[in-house]
Amino acid sequence: MDKVSNNNIKYFGNSMNIGVAESKIKETQLTGDESKDRVILQTLIDLRKLKARILYNGNSVWSRNAVIRDFKKILASGLTEKSLTDYLYDFFSLQCGTIAHFNKQGWASVYPDVDSLRRLFIKNEYGNRVLEHIPQWQTDVILIVSEIEGLLGIFGKKYRIVRTPVQVVRTEIQERLEEVA
Repeated sequence: MDKVSNNNIKYFGNSMNIGVAESKIKETQLTGDESKDRVILQTLIDLRKLKARILYNGNSVWSRNAVIRDFKKILASGLTEKSLTDYLYDFFSLQCGTIAHFNKQGWASVYPDVDSLRRLFIKNEYGNRVLEHIPQWQTDVILIVSEIEGLLGIFGKKYRIVRTPVQVVRTEIQERLEEVA
């Protein structure tokens, strides 16, 4: 399989953040398999604290740490326009089967509390469980949504969360990147 070319990866942000991200990603061996590379890139974003937005084949690669940190703040203090960061709002509206509802204020008015978020993750605006709504190649998103569902207590026979092969791969990649650091 060919290595991923720079044509597959696009960067957004200021020139300094883009330069740092480009250099760190060039040091990393990507496989050319998007589902594997998304986990590698997500791990790299989180471990190296990369600030540039990274797209792989035109689709955002999401920072697990940023989404989960922001989500935990909402669990602790409630959902308000201020607690709903732009990054988390983008994640919800782009990845979780919910529309933008015009803006953050509109979105927060539709999902004002943890119970409404729990209902969203069980049945999104398209009638699907969020985890089932995500394409299998979006492994970075699958990892994040699996963790959010666990934080929301979405378990039971129908909603059991298991350690996925993607999580195993992420752990192995993280260990390799920490060795290099």
